Amino acid sequence: MSCGMFIVLVLSGLRCSAFSLHVRQYYFIDEARTWPNAQKYCRRHYTDLATVNDVQDLEILADLTGSEENASFVGLHKSWTWSFSDYGDYHEGERAYWNWASKQPDHSNCGIVESTGKWASTSCKRKMNFICYNASETNILRRFVLVSDSSMTWLDAHAYCKEKFTDLARVENQQENKELETMLSGNAAWLGLRRQSWMWSDGSQPSFLPWKYHQDSKDYCGALDFGHGFHGLMKMNCDKIASFFCHSDPQRRHLVQLKLATKGSPVPRDPAVAASVMNQIQRGLEEKGASKDVKLSWRSFSKEETKQESAKELKKCV
Repeated sequence: MSCGMFIVLVLSGLRCSAFSLHVRQYYFIDEARTWPNAQKYCRRHYTDLATVNDVQDLEILADLTGSEENASFVGLHKSWTWSFSDYGDYHEGERAYWNWASKQPDHSNCGIVESTGKWASTSCKRKMNFICYNASETNILRRFVLVSDSSMTWLDAHAYCKEKFTDLARVENQQENKELETMLSGNAAWLGLRRQSWMWSDGSQPSFLPWKYHQDSKDYCGALDFGHGFHGLMKMNCDKIASFFCHSDPQRRHLVQLKLATKGSPVPRDPAVAASVMNQIQRGLEEKGASKDVKLSWRSFSKEETKQESAKELKKCV
């Protein structure tokens, strides 16, 4: 068995969002879509729905439309999250487990699991049973505790679970959801789901929200309105169809040096073998949280070239 070194080039999007670098490219898509479908389109063809960091970004988007017609979606929205986030939150639209019933969630702000195992949103002030999560329990199926006390609102149930256990229940897969379903005995119960504050589709928190005017509405997606000579954000129904803005981030290159132990040549020569190795690396990166748009490629370096390329990488913004 022999060992060999090879280099994998990893291309991914640059996301330095602490301040606006104005290196993003923005695109106006003059097609009417709902906010979720616009998000899918932008993620498929670019990077994401547009994020607006400052006045300059706002002006760039205004110049792209060339008109003062209807408002256009951007990446601003209110999504659902879990009160317990031991491993970092995942959000709706990402690769995670969601089990909403048909036409759910609606405009309410707290989440329940129904007797069918499906989830629904409802008023946080309702009173019902709830399910707590006990992270100290080693048997994962015993981590859920049904509390049969129908006198508690979502906030009351959350406080109770935080005091007695770990938090309200967080469900991460179908097996866990099935366990909850068997516990309910025909009654719905609170989960740790709650609609959070405004955020951008790329996961960043807003630091610049130029609302055009006050709206006391239950619309949870954001759009830019360029009418009447004043640019600003407005709330819009996520199911309404409208044009939208996408953005793309410049790619950056990471050099990842790996060591392979093989019975033959240390560098795969057979294209089929090389493709198989790359697929395994790709799956491993995705399991660690890398997005599916990360691109991998082979490149052979001499020892001197490896040192030079590594030195270049250290000089870049990471």
